[in-house]
Amino acid sequence: MSIRLLAITCLLGAWPALAAEPDASDFCGGPELRVDAAFPVSDAQCAKLSALHAAREHGLDPADYRLQEIEALAAHSLNARHERLDELLDEAYRKFASDVSLGRVDPELADPDWHIPSRRGGPDDESKPLDEAIAASPFPPHPAYARLRTAMTAYLEIQSGGGWPTLPDGPALSVGMRDEAVEIARDRLRITGDFDADVEADAWFFGAGLDAAVRAFQARQGLKVDGVVGGDTREAMNVPVEARIEQLAIALERWRWVPRELGTDYAWVNVAELRLRVVGDGEPRLTSRVIVGHSSRPTPSLQGEIRQLVFNPSWSLPTTIATEDLLPKIQRDPEFLARGGYRVYTGRGAEQREVDPATIDWAAQRPDRLPYRFVQDPGPNNSLGRIKLVFNNPYDIYLHDTPAKSLFTLRTRMFSSGCVRVERAHELADLLLASHTNHPDWTSSEILEDPATQTVNLEKRLPIYLVY
Repeated sequence: MSIRLLAITCLLGAWPALAAEPDASDFCGGPELRVDAAFPVSDAQCAKLSALHAAREHGLDPADYRLQEIEALAAHSLNARHERLDELLDEAYRKFASDVSLGRVDPELADPDWHIPSRRGGPDDESKPLDEAIAASPFPPHPAYARLRTAMTAYLEIQSGGGWPTLPDGPALSVGMRDEAVEIARDRLRITGDFDADVEADAWFFGAGLDAAVRAFQARQGLKVDGVVGGDTREAMNVPVEARIEQLAIALERWRWVPRELGTDYAWVNVAELRLRVVGDGEPRLTSRVIVGHSSRPTPSLQGEIRQLVFNPSWSLPTTIATEDLLPKIQRDPEFLARGGYRVYTGRGAEQREVDPATIDWAAQRPDRLPYRFVQDPGPNNSLGRIKLVFNNPYDIYLHDTPAKSLFTLRTRMFSSGCVRVERAHELADLLLASHTNHPDWTSSEILEDPATQTVNLEKRLPIYLVY
């Protein structure tokens, strides 16, 4: 589990064991509670009670909202208790609405790399985010949240049925094989809905139906899609349903931190999925594989606006990359700078001057006292590729092209220093040129015919969200 997920798991607490609970219909027999005709539970109370019962679908624990106490009062709603029921239910629902709308935990405490502004109010303004509109419809409006909630409901049902079987250790399973574990794999995938074909006459035979089911499971889990139940696939299939429920609860919580309104035009980088999606007029316009930061230099969660395209960019190396990555390469191979098109500078501003790298004793340089700055010249071998897409943020994070196209074929693509390398950077630039400038006839290929560095400011900025 990543540090990010571990931190939020600690703050959210362990997922409670699934316990049998009364259904809201036990107390809401139609529009009113039938138990006590003198003090019926109203429609509004029933609606709130039903929402609290559905807390698990949102990755929340009904016990946090004093559900047992509320139901005890509802079942014995005598006059003396009726006002207390209304008060307690309102209080519980308000807490639930806050948790499901804004999140249970402060994102900045749960994830130090989360820098999207919180919608939470300050200490003297705690009620402001929970206005009447949010209180009436507190659920995040994003389709992804709804899909996660549906998945949570399904997995809770699977958990209540005892989970799924565990595949034993053994050889990799593939189409055409016959093995006892094939039947277990089929049963496992049937439980999660991946397998819905007819069962082979020989239950131990790995047929085409199971092959399709394994491929569907692999695609859903971000695994290599080859239809083979090998080490990674077997490990993923054997993750207990309780762990999957915990993962869903974390994903639901993180979606609650996201702004409710994304707009009709925006770019979305799903850091965990390693994908960029661009939406225009509410419709998908572009999808691209991306490369993001590795564990020691993670891509932060940010929001901003793409405002500038730089064609044939140079690259000024950040201090961390210069001292930790570049300096060791230079010390091993002094010709590395010349081959890579790097220039070396001292000073800044009016005092900046270029230094011949051959005059520097690189073996004597120390990372903590390196007095030089490095700039890589524009060109096809520049680490930023041919295009840089700039958006406002205080961390100097941006999107860019890359000359190392083959890296996008890798399943795990977390090895940048925080910036986002985009496989389809040229197509993204074309999309922005066409819809966000006053020159819709411009194309990136035409601009790049000139080897000089050129900057295009977008007349219409595109909101962008980087989210883990």
